Amino acid sequence: TGYRVAEGKISTFIENSQIMVKLETQTPDAKIYYNFNERNNTITSNLLYTKPFVVANGYLVQANAVKDGYTEAGWTSTDWFDYASYTASQPIITILPDTTVFMSADTDAEIYYTLDGSEPTEKSTKYQDAFKLTHNAIIKAFAVADGKINSAITENNYNGFQVKAPVFAQNGITMTITTTTPEATIYYAYESESKTVNKNSHKYTGPFDVMDNSTILAYAVRDGWYDSDIRSVNTGDKIEIEIGRASCRERV
Repeated sequence: TGYRVAEGKISTFIENSQIMVKLETQTPDAKIYYNFNERNNTITSNLLYTKPFVVANGYLVQANAVKDGYTEAGWTSTDWFDYASYTASQPIITILPDTTVFMSADTDAEIYYTLDGSEPTEKSTKYQDAFKLTHNAIIKAFAVADGKINSAITENNYNGFQVKAPVFAQNGITMTITTTTPEATIYYAYESESKTVNKNSHKYTGPFDVMDNSTILAYAVRDGWYDSDIRSVNTGDKIEIEIGRASCRERV
């Protein structure tokens, strides 16, 4: 006949991290048939297109359009689909010695990240600019770009924050315990009560009177930081010193 079906158009879009194929022809009421990699010589023995479909990595799509009374459009084909070329590049996470974090990805991509080791989503924090860590972190990030599959997740860890060990200062029977780490909490225990110290031990709230000849264990904690090393101190023994008939007791 003198009429020919308009050539089929094959287009793609991304949905749920998969490549979706859409087939179209400008000829009204024409039917489109397609297949993957190899086609059947009888057009109607191929798959009838009804809606967009998923194409797997390493496949190609061939399509032809027909209509009664018209000459077929002829087969048109895609290249072999390579998912890597449809996927956003993984972001790069750089942590400087001063804990400044930089992230980079493709120019048109947006980066989303978490700091607690959880899997990031597009509802996670969006990277805007470099920032400094204030605690240990398991950074996970991925990139999102229009028309592309979301990138794989990049991970980088920082474990440089540890609470400074407690320092004891005894004045008479009064004991003071400090740490130079801001916002840290100190816990202490008498060795006679417990062989170790943990968060179930006494929480240090200020100077306290100590027992004679006892060993005190203490450590400090802060959320997101490694606990400090445990430190100990002996409060001293009572030694009797005689001077002539008089005697006194002195703490050493």
